Amino acid sequence: MKKWPLIFAAYALLLAGCAHFDKTDCRQCAVEGFDPRVVRTPNPLLPNVFVVDRKYLVVDQEPIRVNKSHVDANGRVTIAWGLPAGTPYAFVRDKGIVIVPVPQGDRVSSKDRVAPKESYRAAGTPPKCERSPQGRVVACTLVVLPGSAFKYTVNVENTDPRGEKIEPLDPFIEGNY
Repeated sequence: MKKWPLIFAAYALLLAGCAHFDKTDCRQCAVEGFDPRVVRTPNPLLPNVFVVDRKYLVVDQEPIRVNKSHVDANGRVTIAWGLPAGTPYAFVRDKGIVIVPVPQGDRVSSKDRVAPKESYRAAGTPPKCERSPQGRVVACTLVVLPGSAFKYTVNVENTDPRGEKIEPLDPFIEGNY
């Protein structure tokens, strides 16, 4: 009988301890920055895709920078984009991620430079993308050579018939080695 008050008190403390983790209101984060124990370092091979305000896409890294340690001897790399589990969002079938080389002469992402010829050479091997059965992951294998640049389009749909249309996003992939 005396165990119940102790169990109840422990449960109440547990709930009270979680109460201060309100992800929408983090005044301490705004002053001191994020907590690296809670937020993972972005991985260029496993970018996360978020749906914000039920209609805008955000990738947790822009651009995706592929370096030498990410590619095999032939310059191939596999990048797997993921949506949050347990949501009504899925990558569009057959065009969830569409990757094209940046045309020579176009500016590339945050760097004020011109896309190199290597983008065309790498494009000789078209990217191959596969969607998971649930549609929440798309993995693409492509050749990323040093200095090459690609633009990719992220296409996500809301599987809830009452959901809003989600606008596509067009970020970059860069070969930084």
